[in-house]
Amino acid sequence: MPIDIFQNLYFLSNPVPSQDNLDHYEQFVNLYGKLTTEQFCPSLINEKSKTEPVSSNILISAKIKDYIRWKNTMSL
Repeated sequence: MPIDIFQNLYFLSNPVPSQDNLDHYEQFVNLYGKLTTEQFCPSLINEKSKTEPVSSNILISAKIKDYIRWKNTMSL
């Protein structure tokens, strides 16, 4: 492939819902060369839905335990 053609290629665009039918994605030809985000990427949406929110109390307790362990090793 000639270098001038290669340098003018765009990355594949991220999926974007169609404005006409939200159950479908926009056609590739309508998105190619346009700036898109990863907001509607199915793999990222699935990952976000699998995560569970962590209670801040758990995080604080873990930090306190870490500090106590660290403090104990410093006094030895």
